[in-house]
Amino acid sequence: MLELQRPILIVSAISLLIVLDVIHLHSVLANELKDYCSMHRFENLPGGLRFTKEVVTTEYASVGSFKAIHCCLRGYRSIEWYKDNRPYPWPGGESHFILYPESANQTIYTQEVRTSDAGRYSCRARNDTTVLEGDITLSVLGKFSCSI
Repeated sequence: MLELQRPILIVSAISLLIVLDVIHLHSVLANELKDYCSMHRFENLPGGLRFTKEVVTTEYASVGSFKAIHCCLRGYRSIEWYKDNRPYPWPGGESHFILYPESANQTIYTQEVRTSDAGRYSCRARNDTTVLEGDITLSVLGKFSCSI
């Protein structure tokens, strides 16, 4: 009887480790989303609407992976996101990215990239006198697999 319980205990222990690892990963990703635009910014910029980090023009993601796209700015009144010139929110068949409101809409993300997420994302920031736009092309690669 003990021999039958041992594999169940091992599987239970492995399952617990996986759950704890996923919880830790979500915590790390949440911190990345929250802090990305506030860390390592361009300093000593003149006032007004400005990018605080360089906008990366091409991003890559694997199917099934977490992905965030950032548009770090200051001095804006609003930020609007577009995918292939269509305003957010997007239908699920077009993109699974959602706004991360804790970043003051400077970040969009998805927990699980799909091939339909590929395309050109644009962030458009406005204040009373200026409009700034950044374009990011997302290329989605096949699911990463590793065999040992």
